[in-house]
Amino acid sequence: MSVGRVNAHVAGFWERYQNELSTRRLARLEKSMDIEAFTAANYAIKRSAFRVIDGFDERYVSYGFEDRDFFVRARAKGLKMGLAKSSVAYHEADLSLASVCAKMKNAGQRTSTLFMASHPDCYARMGYAKVDVRLHGRLFKLSVHASWWLLGPCVRMADQMLHMEIIPFRLRAGCVRAFTAMAFAYGTVLACGKDRQRKNDMPV
Repeated sequence: MSVGRVNAHVAGFWERYQNELSTRRLARLEKSMDIEAFTAANYAIKRSAFRVIDGFDERYVSYGFEDRDFFVRARAKGLKMGLAKSSVAYHEADLSLASVCAKMKNAGQRTSTLFMASHPDCYARMGYAKVDVRLHGRLFKLSVHASWWLLGPCVRMADQMLHMEIIPFRLRAGCVRAFTAMAFAYGTVLACGKDRQRKNDMPV
């Protein structure tokens, strides 16, 4: 299996953010084939190898983690992996901070639960685990809940700030990382509620 770069053409905040993320991902893949750096947006695999892995897990019906699950199972099967640096996929997405946060909240609430259950050791080593309230104390959960209720309504205002070039790019990129981490963490708060509901619905 080979993995390539995912870039954007247009010159704007989100395109620069995506291109720099792609550069960091490629560096991490080159160094250690890091699971968090893998994306299925630009990869190639032999049909026989795809069948050995049993393809993508169709239980992932919401945003996130289906590509990382695929990557973990590919490594477990001993597939030979490499980088195709000259292979570039151009991904032109109409992004906004609100849409990205919505995806991250969805991933925290839904697909992270499935990935964590399937690959607990891998999940524990990922950056997502650092903000997953299910892996931390009650105080952390309460602080995430309060923070999202306070700052969540500010997402659209922050999105406008991202396009103000007078603000240093690093500061704007840091804002994106902070809001998306908070959105993912709040998604795991919602996942806790669903877990309790499932337990309550179980027959005694």
